[in-house]
Amino acid sequence: MPPDASAVREFDGRSFADREIFRRTIAEHAQPAVVRGAVRHWPVVRLANESAEALCDYLRKFACDALAEAFIGDSAIAGRYTYADDLEGFNFERVKVTLSDALARISANAAVADGPTMYVGSLQTSIFLPGFAAENGLAAVPKSVDARIWIGNRSDISCHNDTFDNIACVVSGRRRFTLYPPDAVADLYVGPVDYTMSGRPISLAAGAPADDPCYPRFPAAAARATSVELAPGDALYLPKLWWHRVEAADAFNVGLFDRRRRVGALGHIAVVFGRPDQRQPSRTVFLHQPSDDGNVSFTIGTPMRPEKQQNRLATQAGDGRRLGAEPYGRVQLWRGLAFQAQQVDILLDSLLLRGPGVSFELGS
Repeated sequence: MPPDASAVREFDGRSFADREIFRRTIAEHAQPAVVRGAVRHWPVVRLANESAEALCDYLRKFACDALAEAFIGDSAIAGRYTYADDLEGFNFERVKVTLSDALARISANAAVADGPTMYVGSLQTSIFLPGFAAENGLAAVPKSVDARIWIGNRSDISCHNDTFDNIACVVSGRRRFTLYPPDAVADLYVGPVDYTMSGRPISLAAGAPADDPCYPRFPAAAARATSVELAPGDALYLPKLWWHRVEAADAFNVGLFDRRRRVGALGHIAVVFGRPDQRQPSRTVFLHQPSDDGNVSFTIGTPMRPEKQQNRLATQAGDGRRLGAEPYGRVQLWRGLAFQAQQVDILLDSLLLRGPGVSFELGS
């Protein structure tokens, strides 16, 4: 049976008292769980509750001169960092800044209503805030885990998943997480897989208008979604491969993620259109999880408007299955696909799509 996304369990801070309690009460169930007040005792949370200035001063105490990548968006995007309409680029600018500079610019933006936004994400605290984790840690998480920090103005982070278990801890501002179970992937229209914003492909449908004709299957995913709101001091346990959209509505937001076990044996993806020296990112590949009958679908093209959508190719797991697929030629599944129950680990030995002017390879 697929995971039930109708509700998220809630616990109090005692669930994080030590690793064994956390494992037994939360992690073993492999379901999202909210722990209210889990990190309200952290010094960084206490200072954030005092003021944004006190929070920034505390973070600057640890900040070094390492350069981080920051997203900058103008007021028109309202903190929703995503692709441009044609998928050829993005609606934000990337810059390199020190964390101290980022804090100053984020603070300045927060003082301007409906102004520009900045966002720095997934920064390893061991690199950018050495010493921070020693004062702000969880007993349930091994000290070897390198926590990552997210700092920014209001933002709407596109729906994606991770190959790690995550514990998302809110330091400052309120955050809404909209969650979809791993096997909702077939209805989320995930892509592009070869041209991502920051490493993981996103759901194009989750951030689109509800009636967008490009994504007719999305209502099935939306019906399985659930949302949780976290206040400063709260934490969310998010198992690997659960899809999540994160909205931070406040002018100044800080969140921390502790990442645990990574999913192994994921296939790598190589996409080439035309000759290898003539890559065309506008023609991309969107991968969907198999349905109950074992079918796996690939959309080749740019599904932004119905008239631009290209053919969908379906392959049946099993050696030597071939299907016609105009205009891209035939599809051959050489050695099959394997899917691990409720992990959606795609173990891809050698799947090769050939046709006039296009080749697409998936391999382990």
